[in-house]
Amino acid sequence: MAGTRGNHLLAVYVGIPSEIEDEFNKWYNTQHVPERLAVPGFQSAARYVSLEGTPKYMAFYETRVLPIHAASGSSKSFIWRALGFFR
Repeated sequence: MAGTRGNHLLAVYVGIPSEIEDEFNKWYNTQHVPERLAVPGFQSAARYVSLEGTPKYMAFYETRVLPIHAASGSSKSFIWRALGFFR
């Protein structure tokens, strides 16, 4: 995220059960990030891994506008919905 391009910073943190972590990482890297960056207004994405403690993952997305799911006040992350944890 060198240099700021967006007006907003969306932060997401999540702990993933170890039994689905490989599947989650594959989905995140090959589908989720490319899909987010294809959405008009999403400028960049960066993910970090904790060396200890929880949650294990934290991601930051720079956006030009406040994402709809963040503006709605929904407590259910679009990541979890995409993985099918919330129906």
